[in-house]
Amino acid sequence: MARQVILFIGPYAEWLIPTDDWSRRVLSGQDAALMDEVLNGSALAWSPGEDWQVVRDGRYFVRYCAVSHEERAGYPQRPVRLAWDCCSDRYPDPEVTTTDWIRLDQAGEIEWFRSAFRVELERASLLFRGPPVFFWGLVNLSKY
Repeated sequence: MARQVILFIGPYAEWLIPTDDWSRRVLSGQDAALMDEVLNGSALAWSPGEDWQVVRDGRYFVRYCAVSHEERAGYPQRPVRLAWDCCSDRYPDPEVTTTDWIRLDQAGEIEWFRSAFRVELERASLLFRGPPVFFWGLVNLSKY
């Protein structure tokens, strides 16, 4: 069976939600409408969430990372997604195999992301009950 691998390189927002709180809210249906709006909207793409638990100081958290999905004014003029099918008969290479990020304005891209997606990030902060931490790096968007 083919599996598409999708990697995003650029600015992203990260939320860590205590696993027990998140599980309780999901199972109860609490915030279902907001959850659907935030996680299934067209503006942002999300890491797999529940598939990526993190442990900090002995506590378990669900990690959600949001990246830009829509190309809004100021969108980086470079490849931000690498996607290819692995485990298929053809093993095609990604569209971009080599790129140089050393001269990128990572802080500027983070500020652009915060500003361009402010409304969606605020809605996500309501869902996750707190503001995100912003980073610049690689986010695995692959679904397993």
